[in-house]
Amino acid sequence: MGWVFPDTETEQSGAAPDHINGAKTIGALYELASENYSGKYTVPVLWDKKLKTIAAKQLYEALDKCEEILRKQRYLCGNSLTEADVRLFVTLIRLDELKS
Repeated sequence: MGWVFPDTETEQSGAAPDHINGAKTIGALYELASENYSGKYTVPVLWDKKLKTIAAKQLYEALDKCEEILRKQRYLCGNSLTEADVRLFVTLIRLDELKS
């Protein structure tokens, strides 16, 4: 089942209903994106409203760009560790979990 969306804005503090698709769970979003999906359901989900799918392609394009930058320098944004580097690390860990 995975992450459950509340029915109303006030039902769960810090959570909101899915106003775009009306999904009740993250699993429902994955099934909307691919009816034969059999992998893990993970959050956060980047939803492409135009294509009505999970925007994995754009994520991989962004990761390719990061790889190009990191071939030339140690950090994404200059000579020191920044939030961008930390976020990239977290993203890579999550993607690694998806592959397992």
